[in-house]
Amino acid sequence: MLIFIYIIIFINIVKYKLTGKLFRVTIFKSILFGYIF
Repeated sequence: MLIFIYIIIFINIVKYKLTGKLFRVTIFKSILFGYIF
């Protein structure tokens, strides 16, 4: 379960570097969904 969350965070970091500041909201949403699931 924790590994899955770490993978999501890692993917979000990569996407953040590619897309820039606009991706911050999606990162926070993904973290919230990660805690929910």
